[in-house]
This record gives sequence, structure tokens and C-alpha cells, in this order.
Amino acid sequence: MRIATAIVLGLLATPALAADKAGPKLTPAPAAAPAVEKARFTGCYAEGSAAGVFLETTRVANGAVGAGCDWQVQSAVAGINGRVSAGDLKGWSIQARAGAALNPYLLGYGLIAYTVSDYKLNDDGALSAGLGLEALVLGHGVFVEASKNVSALRGGYSDDITTRAGVRFRF
Repeated sequence: MRIATAIVLGLLATPALAADKAGPKLTPAPAAAPAVEKARFTGCYAEGSAAGVFLETTRVANGAVGAGCDWQVQSAVAGINGRVSAGDLKGWSIQARAGAALNPYLLGYGLIAYTVSDYKLNDDGALSAGLGLEALVLGHGVFVEASKNVSALRGGYSDDITTRAGVRFRF
């Protein structure tokens, strides 16, 4: 009987001893490294746009096609493009822009453009400065811009404001 009592007491005491031990420590799986977001605004594009030009005394409209490239480093974005316009005010322009990606799909930027009317390559061009906003939709840009002729500051050009909207087909 003593042996049976010792076995029963031994079996009852074993779980109590095991409960005092901490057991194997479980560690959570390491967190996955955050995915590096691709620079969405880096690359080149072809664009089509329509503009309204509000002059001192009249309003005109034109359409344009162009091409350009952007470079993105973290949230900073810089780029250049060229446009050829047709309509009431035909000509060509070259533009530089710099801004910040507000999120992976939205870019706010300032711009400076030099525009020459009637496709002439001479020194009677106009300098303008403005702001723009571009949103990426299905990998392509939809943009709006507003710029003001600042050539009037050096005398010689009317005080005009241009608003433009268009699509940039990124590749």
C-alpha cells in the first residue's frame, strides 16, 4: 500500500512541479521589412492638354501636345518638358518644374516656362511662373496648372493668366 500511495502522491506532485517552471519562451515572428515605395513620378511622358488664356482684354483657347521627363528622389520631384500649341495662340514652350510628392499619387509643383508665339525661334518670348497639381490615375497623370506672365515685369507683354488641364501618358 505504501508503494501505491507513493505512486499516487508522486503523480499528483509532478504537475505542481512542472507548473513552477516557465517552459520554452515563445517569441513573435520578426516583422516584415516595410516595402520600399517605387518612385512613382520618375520617368518620361507624352501629354495632351487644353488651355484658356485670359488676357487683359480678351480670352482665347488653345490645345497642346508635349513631352517631358521627371526625376524623383524621396518626395522631391524635378522635371522639364516641351509643348507645341495650336489654336488662338500657337507657338512652343519649354518648362521646368520642381515640387514635392504629397503622397505616392499626388504631386504639387511650381513651374517656370518660356513661351514663343508663332513657332519663331527669336528673343520675343514670354516668361511665366505658376503652380500645378498632378494626380496619378492608373499609372498616368491628370494635371491642372495656372501660370501668370511675368514678362510684364521687364516691360513689353500683357498681364495674362493661363489655366491648363491635361493628361500625361507615362512610360
